[in-house]
Amino acid sequence: MKFDIKFEENSLHDFNSGLVYYQLISEGLVERFNDEFWICIEKLLENPRTFQMRYLNIRIVQVDKFPFSIHFFIEENTIYVQRVLHNKREY
Repeated sequence: MKFDIKFEENSLHDFNSGLVYYQLISEGLVERFNDEFWICIEKLLENPRTFQMRYLNIRIVQVDKFPFSIHFFIEENTIYVQRVLHNKREY
C-alpha cells in the first residue's frame, strides 16, 4: 500500500528549529541531521505500521544518530506527522 504524508505546521516548525540549532554548531552537522531526517521519513513511508503505537493513536519513529523523534498517526493511506520532538526537552 502506498502512503501519502502530510506535515502539520508544528512539525515543520520543530524540524526547522532543529536545523537552525545544528546550523549554529556546524554546517556538516546540519546536513547530516537533514539527511537522517529524510531517510527516516522514507522508512516511515515504506511501512508506517511497523512503528509502535505509544499514546492515543500516535506512533513514534526515532531519527537515527540524533535525539529527535517523529510523532505521527495514520488514517487510511495518509500519514499525519504531528511533531518532530527533541527527546531531551520537556514539552
